[in-house]
Order: sequence, then structure tokens, then C-alpha cells
Amino acid sequence: MLKVRQSVATKNKLSNTLRNWLPILHSSLSDLNEAIAPFVEANPLVEMTSGFEEKFEKKIPK
Repeated sequence: MLKVRQSVATKNKLSNTLRNWLPILHSSLSDLNEAIAPFVEANPLVEMTSGFEEKFEKKIPK
């Protein structure tokens, strides 16, 4: 019986973790900044920069 309860608790933790990731995984590149913003505000060690707007033509060798 203990093993079953432990398994259910682990599944609930995993389920909560996945629920936290779903908005990030479902967002497009243009909406990713808005999806990650609450996590960045909650963690002072995180710094987020966007490279999406870079011009990739400059990186292609001629």
C-alpha cells in the first residue's frame, strides 16, 4: 500500500511540473518572452535576452 501512495505522490509532482511547462511549450517564438516573464521575475538569478531578432544573413559565409 505504501508503494502505491508513493507512486501517486510522484505522479502528482510530475503532473504539476508539466503543467508549469505547458504555457512555455505551447507558446510561439514571438510569445515566448511573455510566457517566461513570470519565471524570470520570480528568480533574480535569471537573465533573459532574445536573439530571435538577429539578422542571420550576417552569419552565413559568403
